[in-house]
Amino acid sequence: VQKGSIEPEVAKLLNERMALVFTGKPRLAKNILQSVLRRWAHRSPEIVKTVQELVLGGSSAFHALECGDIEKLGLCMSSYWELKKRMSGENSNAEPECVRHALQFLREKDLIIGGTLVGAGGGGFLALLAQNGKTSEDLKTAMTSSQCNIMPDSATWHTCTFSTEGLCVRTEQSPDHSSGAYMFSWHAE
Repeated sequence: VQKGSIEPEVAKLLNERMALVFTGKPRLAKNILQSVLRRWAHRSPEIVKTVQELVLGGSSAFHALECGDIEKLGLCMSSYWELKKRMSGENSNAEPECVRHALQFLREKDLIIGGTLVGAGGGGFLALLAQNGKTSEDLKTAMTSSQCNIMPDSATWHTCTFSTEGLCVRTEQSPDHSSGAYMFSWHAE
């Protein structure tokens, strides 16, 4: 694990430009995982190359954050999503139709520089990074306007804040001295 650093101005811009949308369309992670594992077991050249590109993409995203290159980070997000879809396979249904249409709409309107579904499948959360000069609120306004009927009614928009500390896991001994108690927090104490 390599700890990175990010300038406060970059974190502020990310907080303004990042959006997290619950699409209302969770994917069944079990089916997608089965497809990925089956394809990986065969070690096809396409899959091996895709895994290598995912690793390189993670390094590129890390470097973009450290350099404050938000545009590059957005490109890394979109590239990551394309690679994850390739990894899942053509008929895996890894990308719900509403997500495909939302990303296409936001790109055509020149509102985003990056977007990806996050997680292993069960959640249906879409992370978006707005173009320079645009905010997460601009994305929400465009997507919830009366002319745009892409996302289901169950879709919800959430504020994103960039954490410079990451997820911290702390284990604690319970009052009765048994082990196994733990606590998650998003910021170090």
